[in-house]
Order: sequence, then structure tokens, then C-alpha cells
Amino acid sequence: MSNISDFATKYDCTVWPFIGTDRYGNVTFGSPIYHSRIWYTATSETIKTDNDAEIVAKYKIITQGNQEATFKRKNYVALGGNFTTEPNPINAGAHEIISARLVKAPFTGRDDELIVMV
Repeated sequence: MSNISDFATKYDCTVWPFIGTDRYGNVTFGSPIYHSRIWYTATSETIKTDNDAEIVAKYKIITQGNQEATFKRKNYVALGGNFTTEPNPINAGAHEIISARLVKAPFTGRDDELIVMV
């Protein structure tokens, strides 16, 4: 389990929920959502996707375990405190979430953590 105290500062971010693709293959996203109280750090960890491809994650985000609906695969996240209303996350410089894993902490007295890789 990661230790949230290893991350020095709380940050803010903007999250775009993945809605789906239309019949032409165009990806659609929901309205951007401002989110506060995350911790992140640069990383270069290798993540395996569902089809066994390997992707190197750029950032590791840690947030409260109750944020699973916001931080899930295929959503996009822009790190930093500048909230944007840009409807397209790619134009805003956001990163795709490639992995989100809930880490339960039932007996430690700590809250559950959601570890997100982008």
C-alpha cells in the first residue's frame, strides 16, 4: 500500500468523464469536473492493459477511496489548479487514466485509497 505522506502537497485537478464513442468513432466526454484534494507524483511505472499491452504511466495520483466514480479508466485528467471549461480534454493537455485501483485499509484506521495511473 502506498503511503500518502510520501506526497508533499495536495493538488487540484480537472476530470473529463468518458461518455463513449459515436457511430463514426469519435470519442465524447462529459463536462469537465473540478476536483480538489488529490496527491500526485511523476513516475515511470509500467502498467499492463486488458489486452496485455504495456504502457508506461507518467503520473501516479492518490485520492480518497470514495472517488472511484470520478477517477476511472478512459476518463481524462488535467493536473494542477487551473480549472478549465474546455470541452475537449486533449486540447486542454489532459492525460488519459490507464489504471485505477482501490486499496482497502480496513484494519489500519486509515481511509481507503484510490491509486490512479495516467
